[in-house]
Amino acid sequence: MKWFRFYDEVVDDEKVQGLSGLMFKRWVNLLCIANKTSPRGSLPDMPRIAYRLRLKQPDAQSIVAQLSELKLIDTD
Repeated sequence: MKWFRFYDEVVDDEKVQGLSGLMFKRWVNLLCIANKTSPRGSLPDMPRIAYRLRLKQPDAQSIVAQLSELKLIDTD
């Protein structure tokens, strides 16, 4: 099992704590997806993200956009 570093400061991060429970879950799942993607730390294409999150593509795109806007993920 591969692991990635997750900082315990998120418990006090206002952006993270402002997420709904579902959005927090999706954020963590995206971090896990990025950890498994080559190159490590990058996100795959949107169809793959949608599949892995078990969502339709427009919903996955919206989630990625929201988390990117909050600077919780980079979309470069």
